[in-house]
Amino acid sequence: MLKYTLVILSFTCTAFSQNLRYDNVAYGPRGPIRDALIAVCSQPANTNTQPCTPLAPLCSTTTDTTCTSPHRLQADGHGTFTVQTYGPQVISPFVQRDQGTISETVAFLNGVYNAAACTTSAPSWCSGADIGGWINAAATACSGACIITIPAGTYSYSTTPTINKPGLSVVGAGVNATFLNYTGTGDAFRVQMNPFTVTQAGRLEGMTIQCTGACLGTTANGLHEGDVTGYRMIDLHIFDFTGATSACLWTDNNLGWTERGTEQSVWLDTCTILHKWTNTTNTQTTSSFGHWPLIDERWNLVGSETGWNVLGGLIYDDGYVSVTGNAQNNNTFFSVSGTQYSGGGATAVSAAVWSEQVESHSGTNTLFSISGSASLAGCGFFNTFGLTIGSSSSTNINGNFCPWFNGAALTILDTSGNGVPAIGVNSSNQTVIQGDATQQQVFIQPNPGSTLVQAAATTFGIQANKALVLGEGSSLGPNSGKDWMYGDSMVHCIKASYNNGSYVCLGQVVTASLVTTSGSSDNVTVTGMSSSGHCTLTPTNASGAANIATTYVSSKTTNQITVTHTGTANMDYDIVCVLQ
Repeated sequence: MLKYTLVILSFTCTAFSQNLRYDNVAYGPRGPIRDALIAVCSQPANTNTQPCTPLAPLCSTTTDTTCTSPHRLQADGHGTFTVQTYGPQVISPFVQRDQGTISETVAFLNGVYNAAACTTSAPSWCSGADIGGWINAAATACSGACIITIPAGTYSYSTTPTINKPGLSVVGAGVNATFLNYTGTGDAFRVQMNPFTVTQAGRLEGMTIQCTGACLGTTANGLHEGDVTGYRMIDLHIFDFTGATSACLWTDNNLGWTERGTEQSVWLDTCTILHKWTNTTNTQTTSSFGHWPLIDERWNLVGSETGWNVLGGLIYDDGYVSVTGNAQNNNTFFSVSGTQYSGGGATAVSAAVWSEQVESHSGTNTLFSISGSASLAGCGFFNTFGLTIGSSSSTNINGNFCPWFNGAALTILDTSGNGVPAIGVNSSNQTVIQGDATQQQVFIQPNPGSTLVQAAATTFGIQANKALVLGEGSSLGPNSGKDWMYGDSMVHCIKASYNNGSYVCLGQVVTASLVTTSGSSDNVTVTGMSSSGHCTLTPTNASGAANIATTYVSSKTTNQITVTHTGTANMDYDIVCVLQ
């Protein structure tokens, strides 16, 4: 039976352009080619004969069910074939060299190394005692751009695979198919361009990396990567690195910078630090972790763990940071401390867009721990449900770029380029809505004091005993002459300023009407009226007009006025009262 599947068996001839061999039939642009034959030969092949020679043993008979004579490596050392298509309907035989087979035991094919082949076929490039050593051997054998594959399976190893050339990618069969069980005490996987280069690097994809056996309890790390440009981490699960300083993922600069990387579906859980960032060399050159278009991490924190622990450098992510997951038993989500480099400014972390939705299920889980003058900035969403917001000895958690919420601020840049709150809490513990760069502001104090502290500007705010305040200047206060208008909660009216410090109460206006009786006075209900209110009467018929001179408001009490008049019935008056 057929044990190998040919990758490409296409052919051409002088009569036909590009032809295709498929399922024992040769096809041209006009359909199947009659009587076409295909020969598969080991390399180097003699194609001057039909068929070519020597023919490759492909175990293609139905009687050889166990493939007792399987093809392994041919003379070219790469396990590839020469394919010849010939026959009476083919004007000139068509030859394709360097064709390969798809098989888990093939060691090398068209730039793809199978690290696991070292356990079976032991090609000449193999060395090492475990999957880590075999990956390193394939990396050494690769002279350009290569993919090192790790087929589905579970591999126990202690040798650290080291990827130090930009053209190398390591690809497993998937996070639920390729399992690397690390038993060493160093790095389970190391990616570092050495010598440093800005050439776009490859990728690490499709595997689970777990600390097991002798690794447990040591300071081993999962994936240690850095000094690399454009590296892609895709479909990874890294867990159980629980030493005092261990990290699932450690991004670290020693030789250059780490920029333009991508994380997609990277699962990090049950590590002392899920993602650690360090500038180990501590120079300005090695301080940059910038321009990441996508960081997509899934977290599980189980107690006394830290999500991001940024210990130095400058992270300025131009793209999207997405963190989802669960936390229980007292963890810190984002910790930022230290300096960018020796003699440089404080460590700074920013992103164009944040999306953090890690759910807190038990214990005290803290969102931020920002130390010294370090900062964390950007715009987006932070889930704070069930979390402690955390501490920051600096006030830079607001950032300079765009929105934060839940205890921080939306920010804008003022004319000096400084970040000022657009919507948020300022240094005076006032909730602020900031206008444009000329700083027209709205202040809303959560705990109003006796004075309204604010900068020079046109202002609208809330103040104890004054309700709403509209004014200008830097020292608004009762009767300061700089309040244009305010609501006086003591006398229940809106007061407007005049004469540089004097105020008039703009009371509520209430209307009523009166049709007199034949008595000498009548009481009229005026809701909200008091003895300090003011009312006017306007006659609305001839009898009322004839007697207006002797008709007047003789008494004002709560919710009522008394109108005194001549003993004439059916005089009509409109009443307008201003409440005080």
